[in-house]
Amino acid sequence: MSRLWKMAWINIVVLGIVFILSVLLIMLLPKPLSRQKLTELIAGLLSYWLLIILGLFVFSEVWTKRRHNDHIGCDERDLLIQVRSLHVGAWFLMGVFLYMWWLVVPEDALVKLWMPILLGSSAFAGTIAYSIAILFQYGWRGKSGG
Repeated sequence: MSRLWKMAWINIVVLGIVFILSVLLIMLLPKPLSRQKLTELIAGLLSYWLLIILGLFVFSEVWTKRRHNDHIGCDERDLLIQVRSLHVGAWFLMGVFLYMWWLVVPEDALVKLWMPILLGSSAFAGTIAYSIAILFQYGWRGKSGG
């Protein structure tokens, strides 16, 4: 199992845990909240999501690139898979950001309230797409024998 493949699994597991914990936190709120309070809470959660996702992304990249004396860190195929996956992740990030901007944000919205929601959900979708693209490419290459 290559380091890039391990990194993709770590990303998916950690982001899955963060997503589940966020949903549980919202579900366990003690009383019904107004729409404004709920939106502010989700914006706050997604601000933390954004920090966690960026931290995870930096940590996993550093972990993937570190050198071991007895192990080759990365070859040309790994770099090609990573570049292709970054392209997929970037397209998902932009697509989710623009779609949510069009779908969710009201015309009279405050940027400071909606920007964490847009950036957090876009970073989440981009990182998940990046990780799934890595796993798909390794699986596809393994089954085709090439």
